[in-house]
Amino acid sequence: MTRKSALIMVDMSNEQVAALPADQKRRIVDAIQKLSKVPGWTLKIDSRLWLFSDKESTLSRVYPEWGTTMGIPESQGADLIPELVDNTTCCQEQQQRVPWEFIEKKHYSSFVDSHLQARLQQEEITDVYLVGINTDYCIFNTAMDSFARVKLNTFVVEEGVGSIAGTKGHEEGLTWIRAHLGPQAVVPLQRVLATISSKCCS
Repeated sequence: MTRKSALIMVDMSNEQVAALPADQKRRIVDAIQKLSKVPGWTLKIDSRLWLFSDKESTLSRVYPEWGTTMGIPESQGADLIPELVDNTTCCQEQQQRVPWEFIEKKHYSSFVDSHLQARLQQEEITDVYLVGINTDYCIFNTAMDSFARVKLNTFVVEEGVGSIAGTKGHEEGLTWIRAHLGPQAVVPLQRVLATISSKCCS
């Protein structure tokens, strides 16, 4: 069976990334930029909170700002951070790269109340790689749904994720992911780059 891979970027919006420690932001952005340039992806998904009201999300029960002042569609805060907007101008490079597809996110998991699962199944995706924030909340929940609900081979790119809770929250999230998905579920950036690059050259 031909393996098809999707890169899913979670919650890299202006308002959420603003709370990240600066060193984590630099590391995550660098990893995503490198992964984005690899032409071996079948899909690249940009999944961000996009809430038309506070009734759309269970997050609002814990954090009342979601759907009222944060995650508002078309707002600057909910937009993708400028560093990750694809401004490719070279025609040949554009043809080789898979563009980011935006899918609205409503809850901790990118799969709940969204068409993410249907989109992955439409492209017959077998392997999912997760990047973004937060390791201990949305990355963990999205990874669990990808693994248990959709039954995909699910990997979290270690250098490509982080948490507004700092190193402690990030490390806790990685521990939970390894405990529930297996130690192989957390993978280093260089291994992912090599794996995906080989798909376009084989």
